[in-house]
Amino acid sequence: MNLLFLFGFAFLQEDEFSRAIGELRSKDASKRAAAEDRLRTAGAKGVPAILQALEENSSALRERVKAEVSHLSDRDWSRRNDAMKALLRLGRGALPPLLEYEAAGDPEVAWRVKAVIAELRGREVEEEREDQDRKHILVRLLGEAGDGAAIPALLRALSDGGAEVRMVAAEAMASLREHLGPAQAEEATELVLELLSTMEGAIAKSRLIRTLAAYRSTLCVAPLVLLLQDRSERNVHLKSAAIGALAAGGSATAVRTIVETLGHEEPYLRHAAAQHLGALAGDDFGFDARRSAEENRESVARFREWWEKKYGLTWRDP
Repeated sequence: MNLLFLFGFAFLQEDEFSRAIGELRSKDASKRAAAEDRLRTAGAKGVPAILQALEENSSALRERVKAEVSHLSDRDWSRRNDAMKALLRLGRGALPPLLEYEAAGDPEVAWRVKAVIAELRGREVEEEREDQDRKHILVRLLGEAGDGAAIPALLRALSDGGAEVRMVAAEAMASLREHLGPAQAEEATELVLELLSTMEGAIAKSRLIRTLAAYRSTLCVAPLVLLLQDRSERNVHLKSAAIGALAAGGSATAVRTIVETLGHEEPYLRHAAAQHLGALAGDDFGFDARRSAEENRESVARFREWWEKKYGLTWRDP
């Protein structure tokens, strides 16, 4: 098998992935689903095409606009018409580079460019929603592909996108935890904490907290301890997610807070704390969330002793 054949095969693959990404904009739900399945099946092979698609205002897009604009003055009317259709297919991302050709010296080119710009602006609101839906799919696929090359793009999506895209980017980053460097894990944690502070709804917040568990950064300890100790927050599922994230982090402060939660008034949280501590200690020390604090006193004392031995601290330490 010669190199020319291999190069041609790779080009055809890339072109196929690009077509699939383009079909994610289709009005036909079955075509969108089929395109998503093709990209998912491709796995890491489709990652470069997805990353390129996520790069807004990229040099590649600018070059495509330039190439199609050059065909707007073609002698063949059908070629001019095809170029207009191609520019429209590029979507609202083509607007910035297109504006450079509004005052083209060729009157027909200028007219066609202005017509495309007007059409794209008319679609802008609908396209923005479609772009967010498409971005949501592409970001999720990056997480599923398992390729660490996607991390920089996921960090950008986590910092700049709609709330749901940012949520999916956070979860995709969590699935790539083994590829995250320490600085990237901290950046992801900071961005998720920022999103968490603005997010509405316990389910969405719980999803974000579970991603923090995957990052295992100490940056999340203080906010999660505050959440767990906040008596005004009554959602036990949210607090249970916080216990899980603190246990995953495993710092002395985080685990001490979980031990303290063994005395919580809510049995569900006592049970969650005991489960995570039992996994960490390898023993539940006979703790039973259904029993009273007095009945569990000895078990709690043993968890405190375990904590002291594990971290080389005394329980009186701050």
